[in-house]
Amino acid sequence: MKVEAARLDTDLGEISLLAEVAGLGSVATEAFGRRVWTLDLKSLIKSKRAAGMARDLLELPELESLLEAEEP
Repeated sequence: MKVEAARLDTDLGEISLLAEVAGLGSVATEAFGRRVWTLDLKSLIKSKRAAGMARDLLELPELESLLEAEEP
């Protein structure tokens, strides 16, 4: 899987902007009065693992625990 991303620093924190992540699920949501597409949690974990960046890999345990908390 190829993941191309740019990072944007904002007052609220860093945001990764992805042009396209083929084969992953996305969901529409409202943010700041606009409709945006974002990855669902499972897809976010998969994309971070595929990207392999040290910072992303460090976030995986927390994201995986959030996913476990969601599951019945």
